[in-house]
Amino acid sequence: MHGIEQTHLILAVAGTVAFLASLCAGFVVHRWLAKWQVIDLPNERSSHVQPTVRGGGVGIMAVVLLGGLGAA
Repeated sequence: MHGIEQTHLILAVAGTVAFLASLCAGFVVHRWLAKWQVIDLPNERSSHVQPTVRGGGVGIMAVVLLGGLGAA
């Protein structure tokens, strides 16, 4: 395998791993937040009409931060 193809393969694998890790972390955090009833209740200024779990991006940010630390 040549340099460019090897770099593309590494980037594809890293992107796939990052996607799957973010998906899993988001799912786990969402379930944990729902269990602890961290819920945003809609009001007149809300863009949603049903109660929604708040803070689901925490799992994705954890993956981003760990990925950044791993790359450093």
